[in-house]
Amino acid sequence: MLARLLDSFQHIFRRWRQRHDALALWDRVNPIERGAIPDSLNPLDPLHFQFAAAVASDFGDVLQSEVSPWGRCMFRPEIELPYPRDLIRRSLQYLATTTQTPPELLEAVRASAIHLENFVPAGRVLPTDPSANLVFAKSRGWL
Repeated sequence: MLARLLDSFQHIFRRWRQRHDALALWDRVNPIERGAIPDSLNPLDPLHFQFAAAVASDFGDVLQSEVSPWGRCMFRPEIELPYPRDLIRRSLQYLATTTQTPPELLEAVRASAIHLENFVPAGRVLPTDPSANLVFAKSRGWL
């Protein structure tokens, strides 16, 4: 019971932290429009491009990191995401469609969008051993 309560608290705190970090990044990149990230990013606004690129870069750092217990696993808990999943998805979609994205980065953006789906709401129950992680994913129908 206490472990479930602790997991729930950590999940809520991590969600708050993701939103807070996203807003802090937005305010650093775009100090004029402080306070709220727009629902859609403007393809003609260079500050929106800079914001989306920073979100994608931070997500790429998480993908490459092997520091967490799930660092070598195909499936990882979504609490490891640096920002809310929807914001990362919107940023990657924006980068994939805007003409400001250099062509040599488009493949990395597309691959990152695929890897985003491997961050799942499984929390502590997700095995940290790469082989066991795949077996667990198959048992959940993720593969």
